[in-house]
Amino acid sequence: MKKKYLLLYVPAGGGHVSTAKGIAKYFQENYADSVDADVVDGFQWANWLLYTTVIDGYKKSQTTGQWVYEFIYRANKRWPIAKISQILMSRFLMKDMERIILQHKPTNIVILHFFLIRPMMKVLKKMNINIPITTIITDPFTIHRMRSLEKNMQYVVFSEKARDTIIGRDVPAPNVHLYPIVLKEEFSHPLPADKIIELKKKFDLRLDKKVLLLLWGGDWLPKWAATLEECIKTNIDAQILILCGRSKSLSRQVTKLQKKYPQAPIKAFHGFIDFVYDLINVSDIIVTKAWPATVMEILFMNKIPVINSYIREQEKWNVEYVVENKLGFYEPNVKKLVAVVNRMLSWEDDMSVHYENIKNMHLRNGTQEVAEFLIKNKG
Repeated sequence: MKKKYLLLYVPAGGGHVSTAKGIAKYFQENYADSVDADVVDGFQWANWLLYTTVIDGYKKSQTTGQWVYEFIYRANKRWPIAKISQILMSRFLMKDMERIILQHKPTNIVILHFFLIRPMMKVLKKMNINIPITTIITDPFTIHRMRSLEKNMQYVVFSEKARDTIIGRDVPAPNVHLYPIVLKEEFSHPLPADKIIELKKKFDLRLDKKVLLLLWGGDWLPKWAATLEECIKTNIDAQILILCGRSKSLSRQVTKLQKKYPQAPIKAFHGFIDFVYDLINVSDIIVTKAWPATVMEILFMNKIPVINSYIREQEKWNVEYVVENKLGFYEPNVKKLVAVVNRMLSWEDDMSVHYENIKNMHLRNGTQEVAEFLIKNKG
């Protein structure tokens, strides 16, 4: 009989679903005869109030009200508040979890967002079903208290810091499993030089001029349009690519800047795209926010990330990982950031140390190792 893996995520950030899809793809390619995997949105049947508050609220607070997100995140680091939040979330989601169990009939459950842990455990207990649950914590360094409230389940983490944090919260050490971060399989290896040349021609980029990528794949951040204009004003010696993502506001501002500076070498990408891997490969310098998956994708491609912003409570350790290991830079000031980029382009600052440090991290994609652990794990 085939095993049936249910990989549950929440549509709050791209890292959860990307990890789930990566593991499901590995199962399909290597265990098609013995394993089925369903990647399921745990909020697909959430009522309007819950979805609006949690998902839409998350997106808006990440952009126009970041201080709200940081306050809520900090408040829930306290055990009593985290526990109350967990209980409230369970009451809203238990019926949805029961519906998902009845529809998919899994033999194994993998949870990629802490909102779903307690309601799923409560439902399984109510239904008197014994199904092994593994939680994969996609953030490599920052482990929110709500991610580790349950002691008697298996956890997969992506750093020693994460492992030590969870064990320090009285989760038994044998329940915490350390593996390399899971990324899309394509990010396991950078493209060879001849393929990069082909892509540059495809994107109509000059081969004799460096490429700067302003990498943003979601909603609008206030600094992006200002950063782009500062690059133009300083006559930065590079072709500029910018991802506008879903943000109509940023798209309008970028289009306005293209009209204002028609000679500027800007190529903008609007809406969802599925070729970020290609854009990272053709770029020499990448400016981004401190999303964990994005930062790691850049490093896996042997590129130096320049981080311009982060969420204090959640993404601080992502910045410290990059800066303290001398893998890249953090500069929140727009003018200073563009000055950093200019020095990198002119090689005024010797970047060889950073490239060597990236190489010495011996980064590898953990998709296979995590998937194999899930196959062998008995719960």
